[in-house]
This record gives sequence, structure tokens and C-alpha cells, in this order.
Amino acid sequence: MTSLALAPMLGWSQSIVSGDIAACDSPGKQGTRSSRFSVPVQAVHPSLTTSSNNRFKESHVASQSTSARHTSIIPTSARQPSIIPTPEWQPIVSSAGEEQPLQSPAPRVDASERKGVARDPLLLRVARGEEAERTPVWLLRQSGRYLEDFRRLSEGYSFRERLENPELVTELSLLPWRKFATDAVVLLSDVLAVLPGVGLEFDMVRGRGAVVATPVRSREDLMKLRPLDDPDTQLPYLRPVLAALRRETAAAAAATSSSSRDGSGRDSSGDRDGGAAVMGFVGAPWSVVAHAVEGQADQNLFLTKLMMMHDPDLLHDILSFFEDALVALAIHQIDCGAQIIQVFDSWAHHLSPPQFAAFSLPYTNRLITRIQSARPHAPVLLQTIGSTGKLHLIAENCPANIVGLDWGCDMSEARRLFGEGVVLQGNVDPMALLGPREYLTGAVAECIRQGGGSRHVLNIGHGVVQDTPEEAVALFCQLAREESARFRAGNAAAEPVFRAGSVPSEAYVPGTTTAAAQGTEQAARAISPPEACAAGKGADHASPADASQAASSAAIAAIHATWGVGDTMPLGVAAAAAFPSLSSALLASARHSLSSLSSPSRRRRYKSGC
Repeated sequence: MTSLALAPMLGWSQSIVSGDIAACDSPGKQGTRSSRFSVPVQAVHPSLTTSSNNRFKESHVASQSTSARHTSIIPTSARQPSIIPTPEWQPIVSSAGEEQPLQSPAPRVDASERKGVARDPLLLRVARGEEAERTPVWLLRQSGRYLEDFRRLSEGYSFRERLENPELVTELSLLPWRKFATDAVVLLSDVLAVLPGVGLEFDMVRGRGAVVATPVRSREDLMKLRPLDDPDTQLPYLRPVLAALRRETAAAAAATSSSSRDGSGRDSSGDRDGGAAVMGFVGAPWSVVAHAVEGQADQNLFLTKLMMMHDPDLLHDILSFFEDALVALAIHQIDCGAQIIQVFDSWAHHLSPPQFAAFSLPYTNRLITRIQSARPHAPVLLQTIGSTGKLHLIAENCPANIVGLDWGCDMSEARRLFGEGVVLQGNVDPMALLGPREYLTGAVAECIRQGGGSRHVLNIGHGVVQDTPEEAVALFCQLAREESARFRAGNAAAEPVFRAGSVPSEAYVPGTTTAAAQGTEQAARAISPPEACAAGKGADHASPADASQAASSAAIAAIHATWGVGDTMPLGVAAAAAFPSLSSALLASARHSLSSLSSPSRRRRYKSGC
């Protein structure tokens, strides 16, 4: 949904947005993929009940296509980190916007030796532990359907095409940076993006989510996979996309640098950001493997956990295979132009702490360590969804340069666990971006205060909610810069504006006459003046409580008319109808949601979750 109806009622100015997307033509469409996979519900595979003694005693060479090399599966007891082939060095873009050969990776440099380097991106300098002039800011899933331009550009393309069409991926990845001046340009990708490279096809199926055509549920299935030893051939879209992202960010940084220098060549503006960092993306081994085994989303991870209990050695071998593939993928992205790598463990919340310690964390830590060993100049960021309750495990031996926290974690406690050697990222509740301006201001200020300065990257605790107004994201980025400067100047507010359980001073409470109540009354008149008149007082004389109740009744009636009784509806619409005391902004949002769902195709899309 567009945010134009919601933003003014929250008191946000559309002028907050730092700049509109540069005009661009939609890339030539090659036709929407029509393939849909039929994955029948299967009984537990026989391999799940075999004894763990039936492990491979020798390497098995799988027959592959002519473009793929032979592979072997190594028993767990003898498993060692495999050697990842190092691709030839490829030209990348210099800070001046010119292509130059990529030199051998530089060793880690002490922060004190690099303090004067101003033209590296801010996010990179913070990841290295250097002092920085402000807190970097970007958002998880910052390129998504909450952006009107994202919806416009991606219309008519399948999910896979949005990941693999180089021109489209480039434009979609650049959108939030162009609009909000984020400190990271993140490669638009998915945890499943590695699957086609190793021989597993998948697609997004309406009502089912991502569906893998041939799930990996036996050793025979594992033997059919090919190693990711030639990413340029197996995932050919990555190099042009990352090269284009580096060109765009380098050109912007060069333009900013030249425009901010005086005649002496010194930086006269104080802008030392050095532009945005290009961020690559890979899934964590556990999350990728759970998808590959299940074949589609399952709230219990039924088959994966059966394998975990009945044949853990098989699961370990699958995890080891994908660890190798993901190391190769991350190194390839760095060689193509990525300056930092995000490792995303999206399904860690399915695991208990002991399961996490056995089946997720060792593979993720090894993945990160191997990336750092191969390309020490590129920091690695670890984002674990469901990290609350597992932070002590992650902190015990954490190799990541940056650790992302979800909003359920306490930043101060995380700092105590990780110490000062790790940069923490997060962790504002994504729903705060749908709250009043004062609430978001308080949430950002408190997060920056707890983050403590140079060892912090501001972000939200999970992806941007689809109904988030673009103006709220712009405000979030603006507040990050303002509150960071205030904190570093020693003038940060000691307490957040709102605490859990508190009621904003301008929130509407039945029977009151606050400004918010008056706004609710106006919204009620706009939605349903007949209902207010039917209450016996007339639209012009209805009390705030009557007006709010009438608005709620009208919203419920409109929902039933649009959806039908018992139909699924967007959460924001349901909430606006269920709670008469909600603000006029949410009621207006509900009206807009209903109007945007007027077409049958739009309703089907929301019902299916696509």
C-alpha cells in the first residue's frame, strides 16, 4: 500500500524523503515464468530411519553435467573445511568510478592506523572498529513491497526474475539508497538464491510460499547436487549486478567528494561518509538446508527435525555441503564488488538452544571464518532471527564483525555479552515505524543511546513491514543522523519518549477531547457520516466516542463487503476495525487498504500471502 494517506495524519512531511528515485525505464521483460512445481506430500523417507552406522566409508563420485566437477561426501568424523577454489581476480570499480584490477586482499589494519582514511564508506569503517562521525543506518529488507517504485518496477515479473534479472535486480537494490540515503546498498537476494547454483530449482507458489522442486531428503538426493565451483556460470547474474552497484555508489561518492571540497582540496563540508557500502547476501547453512529438506515453508520443520532426530549424520552432511557452497558464493560476491557480506539465519527461531548449538552455530561460525580467511578486507555481518535466548551461545566464540539483534534482545545485555570487540546492529521494533512520530523518535534515540556510539549500526530488528509508509523510513534514517549527532555531542535524551505500557499523550481515549480524538472524529465523519447520524446526534454533533464507534462499525461493514465473512484480511485492516480507540491515522490506513483491495486480483494476492 502507498503511504500517502497515512503519512499526513502522523504529522510526517513528505519533504523528509531525501530524494526520489532517478527516472529509469523498466527493463525489458522476458516473460513471466510459468513453471509451478508439484511437490506431493510424502511419507518419511526411508533414509530417515536408517542406522547412523550406514555412513559413507569412501568418497562417492556423482555423475554431473559436463560443466560441473565431481564431488564427494566426507564422513562427519573426518570432516575438514574443504578448499574453496579462488576465482581469478576480476576488475572492480575504484572510488573514482574507474575500473581497476582487484589486488590481493589486504591484511587487517589496526583501526588507529586507518583513522585518517575518510573515503571508505562509513559502514565499513565502523565494521572495522574505527572511530566514526556518526552511527550508520540501513534497514533489513529495505528494498521491498512497501516501496511504490518497487511494486511498479517488479510488476509482471516472477519472484525468480526479481532475483536473477540483472537490470531489474540492480534497480530494485538501489531504490532505498536513492530515496533514503542509507549507508548500505544491499544486493536484493534471498536465502534460497544459492539453490539453482547447486542444481535445486525453486519458485514462489501462491498460497504455499517458496517451493523446492526436488527436496534433499536422502543421501541419494545429496549425491545429485553439484558443488558451486563456477559461480559465474552457475549464477551468472551476480557479477553484472554487483559491478553496477559499485559503479553507482562510487560515482555518487566521487560527486559528493568533489562538490564538498574547497579550492585547497580540503573537505569543507565535514562529510566523511565516503558513500554507501555495497552489501552482499547469503543465507546461513541451517536456514538454507531447512528450506531444501522441507521443500516448502512448514511452521514445525517437520521433515528436517525428523531427520535431526533419526539420522543426524545425514543432516550434518547436508549442512557441510551447503557450508561449502555458501562460502564459494560469498567469496564470489566479494570478488564481484561486494564490500561487506551479510549472513542471514532466518529460521534459527525454530531451534532450541541445544539444537542451535549443534546444527546451526558451528556451520555459521565456520562459514564466517572461512570468508574472513579468504577475503580479510571484507567484514561479515551475522543476522540471526530468533536470537533472543541464544545470544550467550553466539557470543561465546563469535567471529562476525557485526552482529545483528532482533527487537526482542536487550541492547545493553548484548553489549555485556559481546564486549567492545564486536559491532552490534539493531534493534528497533519494525512496528515502531507505524507509530506516531514522537514514538519513533524516542525508539531511535533510545536505541542509539544503548548502542553506545562507534560500535553500533542502527537498524530495525527484522524486515520492513509491508504497510510501512515510505515517509516513516525516511524519518527513521533522518532521525538516525540527528540523534547520533546529539548523542555524540553529549546531549542525548536520557530516557525514551515512550516506555512499554505507556499511553502517548495525544492518543485517543474514549470520552476525551484531545487533538487525536478530534482527528478520529474527523476520520469517522469521512468514513461514515450516516452511522454517526443514526446514533441520534448527527455527524456534526457526535462525541468522539460515538464517532470512533461509528467509524469502527463502518470499517467492519466495509471489510465484510470486500472480503466476505470469514475471509482472511490484512492485519492493519483488522486491527483498525477491532479497536475503536485507535488513532485516525490507522483508520485512514484501513480505508486505504480496503480501497486498494477492491479488485479481485488484489484480494487474491493478499489472501494467498504473495
